[in-house]
Amino acid sequence: MPADLDDIPGRGYIPFERAVLECHIAKPLSIDLRTAEGEPADESVQLAALAEAMNTAWTGQRPQPVETLESIVALRDMTPLASERRIEIMLGKALHDLQPIALNLKEQGPHLVVGGSPLSGRTTTLRSMVLSLADRYAPDRLGIILIDAQKRMFEFAEGKSLANLPHVRAAISEQNREMIDPLIESLRALYTSEGSANRPELFIFIDNYDDFSDLFDRKAKPLTDLANLARRYGSDGLHFVIGMGASPTEDLLKVITRSKVGLALDPEAAGKAPFNLTAAGKLARNTYPVGRGFLIGSGRFTIVQISTPYPIENADEIQDSTELQAMINVQLGQYVDDVMAKWDGAPQWDFQIKAPEPGESNGAAPERKSSGGGSSASGAASGPVLPAEYAAKLRDALKEIAPIAGIDMAVISQARRGRPPSHGIVVRGHGRPRGAGRRGQSQAGGAAAGVHGVWHDRRGRSQGAGPEHGEGIA
Repeated sequence: MPADLDDIPGRGYIPFERAVLECHIAKPLSIDLRTAEGEPADESVQLAALAEAMNTAWTGQRPQPVETLESIVALRDMTPLASERRIEIMLGKALHDLQPIALNLKEQGPHLVVGGSPLSGRTTTLRSMVLSLADRYAPDRLGIILIDAQKRMFEFAEGKSLANLPHVRAAISEQNREMIDPLIESLRALYTSEGSANRPELFIFIDNYDDFSDLFDRKAKPLTDLANLARRYGSDGLHFVIGMGASPTEDLLKVITRSKVGLALDPEAAGKAPFNLTAAGKLARNTYPVGRGFLIGSGRFTIVQISTPYPIENADEIQDSTELQAMINVQLGQYVDDVMAKWDGAPQWDFQIKAPEPGESNGAAPERKSSGGGSSASGAASGPVLPAEYAAKLRDALKEIAPIAGIDMAVISQARRGRPPSHGIVVRGHGRPRGAGRRGQSQAGGAAAGVHGVWHDRRGRSQGAGPEHGEGIA
């Protein structure tokens, strides 16, 4: 066995034939550099000087530089690369060859689901897709419909909205959800009329699908009607692009996820339904920048850096979220203004959606006053309702703490279809909660407060709270 080494930096052992020899590693620094005070310069300065000296001395052929995929891809640099003849969404750049990635949903879709965990960049991705289309193609070549219950996808600052783009035919949120029925009727009329050969393509972007589906009762027809339209007319140029966080359960999502391609924005989402990528476990071992997505189709995937309409350098180093949001709003607002100026006065597609007559119902959950003075979006028992924007933040927070707190997010996602009396939380546990009645209604009015339980009895049978066993919302 070799003896202990002296406490000298650079001293070590090296095997030689059948022996182990003690050695001292040579330093690559032979340049004697000193600071202004006469002290030896640190190694980083000496290494830089050595590299510069070698670079100057070498006169032979130089190796090709190794390029890497940048963490920020500006959408403005990508949109001119889209096909002029075909309608394409410029998605970003591929990791394997650094080449642009374009999506032609008429050939590759016809629909697209964008899945990802909270803060994975779903909203930014949808915004980028909308602006990619609006920047590259004239308003008479395509139409865009924006749907977001909370309006966060299209409204981003006072007086600033993606809905101002000349391509946008409608922008629907919780405030004007009565437009859903006229939209469905207008789509039916559009795709059953003659002249399909020259009909522009229509893109319906839905962000935060979980919140959107919450606007309707379980038995309401809009989701089924939209699913039927997506199924029948996808090949005719009707495209749904949906941002979602949970696994697909509604009819519309099931239709969308049957398309040829999907986009996951993190390895966790890639490993779950509807993507079910087998390599997700290996991908999860790596760390990826925000906006690094996985374009999945036929069991294969391509790693892509999604282009962004607001390429802010070192955004992750900006600690003040208000400052960062202000920078995003400025760049996004400028992009929208530039696109509007580009197509100012250009002819537009004459597809119109008729506003509903007063009193018409669209199957949305009726507004009603609760015992707490608020309004409820459900026809079930009354109770104070958490506003949609706060409910979404609560859901996002739950998804972050679910693995730590033991909350079964799959139960929450499945239970969402149950439409309880108001927004609430579903938790899987063991044993019936104190004060709960046979159907989980708390003696103290827990269900009316908007918190619902899903538990197991001693035999493992599911018991629940809400309109039916096992139903709730998160």
